[in-house]
Amino acid sequence: FAIMMNCLDPALTLACASDYRDPFTLPMLLIDKKRADAAKSELASLYGGTSDQLAVIAAFECWNNAKQRGQEERFCSEYFISKSTMSMLSGMRKQLQNELIRNGLIPDDVSRCSLNARDPGVLHAVLVAGLYPMVGRLRPPHKNAKRFVETSGGDKVRLHPHSTNFKLSFSKTNHCPLIMYDEVTRGDGGMIIRNSTVVGPLPLLLLATEIAVAPA
Repeated sequence: FAIMMNCLDPALTLACASDYRDPFTLPMLLIDKKRADAAKSELASLYGGTSDQLAVIAAFECWNNAKQRGQEERFCSEYFISKSTMSMLSGMRKQLQNELIRNGLIPDDVSRCSLNARDPGVLHAVLVAGLYPMVGRLRPPHKNAKRFVETSGGDKVRLHPHSTNFKLSFSKTNHCPLIMYDEVTRGDGGMIIRNSTVVGPLPLLLLATEIAVAPA
């Protein structure tokens, strides 16, 4: 889908990160944890915010630019990024890209395969295509309890405390955004979603196998 939509570069980053590990480090001190969460949110905002996946894309792009300027150490320290993880992701991306070229899926000149790499709308659409049917909806607040995400299978899961979307759990609005996620894991507080992205309904509408019209 990323090749079709001309946003190959960010898709390479996400594919490799999902197969390896998250590049963001988790500090021990509470004050540093808050700084790390703020840094991650800042990176996500470069692509519209409310997305852990887009934060990873922004982190790799900014790391690559910082490395070229000789500021890799400073960037990794300021944004709580693992230098070794980024180096590994860089190598994995090159291997994956070479495999795509070898199999004839992209041309040798890949410069025109990422013309929409910085378009948040296109990135959201490709992300939905890649993660579907891992989709849920953030439910309205119930009494004094935190909000939870209801998956398409009916499961009730929480957003991870270090997700860029975690603050949505405290939102008192009845707005119930759609959320794409990569996996559900079991934590101390039950089932949790670690990485998520708030998306609109249109990409889902194009991919859904079943559509039901809700009564007014």
